[in-house]
Amino acid sequence: MAIWKYKDHWYVKVMHLGQYYRGERGYDKKEEAMEAQAQIKYKLKLTRRLSRTPAIIQDNLFGLLWNQYLKHCEAYNSKAWFDAKRYIGSRYFPKWFHEDITQIMPADIETHLVERKNLSARSANLDFEILRNFFRWCVDMGFIDRSPMGPLRKFPLSKKQKVIPTKADIETLVAANEGTNRLLILLLVYTMGRISEIRGLQWKDVDLEKRVLYLRTRKTRDGNEMIREIPINGFLLETLTLMDPKEGYVLKSSVDGQPYRDLRKKLKRCASRAGVYSISGFHQFRHYGASQLANSGVDLKTIQELLGHTTLDTTNIYLQSLTESKRKAIEML
Repeated sequence: MAIWKYKDHWYVKVMHLGQYYRGERGYDKKEEAMEAQAQIKYKLKLTRRLSRTPAIIQDNLFGLLWNQYLKHCEAYNSKAWFDAKRYIGSRYFPKWFHEDITQIMPADIETHLVERKNLSARSANLDFEILRNFFRWCVDMGFIDRSPMGPLRKFPLSKKQKVIPTKADIETLVAANEGTNRLLILLLVYTMGRISEIRGLQWKDVDLEKRVLYLRTRKTRDGNEMIREIPINGFLLETLTLMDPKEGYVLKSSVDGQPYRDLRKKLKRCASRAGVYSISGFHQFRHYGASQLANSGVDLKTIQELLGHTTLDTTNIYLQSLTESKRKAIEML
């Protein structure tokens, strides 16, 4: 491989299996030539898996575009959504990595989705969402004229009845746990935060003197980080004050100081220890908090701000279950 300057431009070529591959043009800066060289090497690495003979370098290979798309997602998506796309792509999409993206038909994607539905319809619909976003990006960037996802639809899902924990369930759960387990539950109950926000909560975002903490999330399409201020009540303040040391992440592993990777298992153990089997997911705490506030007469706008919803319509979904006031009204009939 070589980079050289001739007159006022930089040029690049790479030797691969006895054949030279050159850059498309002369480059004004050496850095541009080095970047072009890295792109050629990467393309050759992908095409070599397909054949041991010199292969034609294609710019529209699914795998190349997928890696460019992941860079876009890393910059604009939340970390959780980016990690999900990266994992799903590496696990289930390699069969297309060496395919010309323009040759991927709706029937190919439908076959993949049907196979994934054998695991669960939710898994298939997650793949559908990721692939739809990817092909939309390819269209927007001009790599393809139109998306092959057009005629495809998500699989129907049977809606599960929302189970909202009772106040007694929450009190039992808190009483049966201690240490970081108790702290996890109190954070879920008294901040009504999303699990990604609680996992990423750091001590720098906790102000014990002002009795507030700041939850951070990135839900908007442009990738802007949203920060909302949550008051700390007495129960949570007492537990946070006892925690030590107050640095790094609030909920972290004692091994490497990083956030717990699987808080779902941690919550399941907490619920099992307390004998509260109605609690199985983190979102139940957000529904619980919203219903408790509504029963206490808190206005909808305040509940929306505490939950971090961008619209009141989303908050209304959280309050569709029968509140205490509705129960009392029915009893009066």
